[in-house]
Amino acid sequence: MKSILFIDDEPFVLNSVKRMMRKERNRWEAHFAVGGEEALEILDKRSFDLVVTDMKMPIVDGIQVLVTCENLYPHMSRIALSGYSEKETQARATRLAHDFLYKPCDSKDLRSALENHLGD
Repeated sequence: MKSILFIDDEPFVLNSVKRMMRKERNRWEAHFAVGGEEALEILDKRSFDLVVTDMKMPIVDGIQVLVTCENLYPHMSRIALSGYSEKETQARATRLAHDFLYKPCDSKDLRSALENHLGD
């Protein structure tokens, strides 16, 4: 089963994704990290097929997560998710991620991106 790590510093965003992923539990294994620091700790312990990370987080931001994944886990697909469009950050994220989604992102768009990167 393919596994996904969702990263966001806002618990209510992660809870929304958790609800969506319950319907997909027979297709994909979902894991969740509250913030970039927790994500890096989880990534140090296990591998994932896909990472979906928010860009704007305190201490360890999405760019740092994407750089780490690109350098240490090049096999892992990467999706950047952002609610703001600071041009420099967006440009860097676009170079580091395989896909870029804007927040708010409805479940249909997120599910479609997951399918594109993971298949069934």
